[in-house]
Amino acid sequence: MTSPALQEFLVGVEEVRALRSHGPRATGRPGHAQAALLEKARTAHRRACAVLICSHLERYIYGLNETLSDFLGSASLTAENIPNAIRLAQSKAHIDDMGQMQWDNREAKLKLFALTAANLWRDGEIIAGLDADRNIEWMKAPKPKSLVRLFRMYEIDNIFSVLSRSKSYNASLQLAIASLVDTRNGIAHGDRNVQPLSTEVTAFVNAAEAFAVRVDRVVAKHVARRFGSGLPW
Repeated sequence: MTSPALQEFLVGVEEVRALRSHGPRATGRPGHAQAALLEKARTAHRRACAVLICSHLERYIYGLNETLSDFLGSASLTAENIPNAIRLAQSKAHIDDMGQMQWDNREAKLKLFALTAANLWRDGEIIAGLDADRNIEWMKAPKPKSLVRLFRMYEIDNIFSVLSRSKSYNASLQLAIASLVDTRNGIAHGDRNVQPLSTEVTAFVNAAEAFAVRVDRVVAKHVARRFGSGLPW
């Protein structure tokens, strides 16, 4: 089975491939001005496809985190069996907010922490729910370094080292994802020099799809082994 996040992502992949198959085309024999305009349209089309596939990948990561958080929060796990990184992430906002307030003004925040997060630090207490957003609020873009950090929260040491048995394949996926995110960021920040070639866009789409499909499978098996509650999807 696939996670809901992957199902949605694969629809997005097909959307990008459909868009790529309907790029700007010449009608007749364009003159010089029309040819220049057509090339600009093709460049813009490739840029749009790169941004779109990266956005779908980012949404996949957020969606997968939501599914995993819901799974852990509904698996009747006791506090000490929730990974420490997740317990810390769930508590961080409360602690940070209190740290910026005068001591005499912390009553409301302390009560909120006691109601929503203190149980994460009481061994033996069953955890009934987690806030998925707190696990990932630090992420600005799905760069490889951030992806490693996110999945390390679920106790996978390096997600890019377990996608396949081939170290070179794993490294190539990591490089492709890094290039995709850098390209998307450059375009989003208005850098006109970022103009991916058609072959590069194809590589971006293929790499994003391969990464998501492999992550979905690897993470499902890891979570089932680690938390002993069956497959999460």
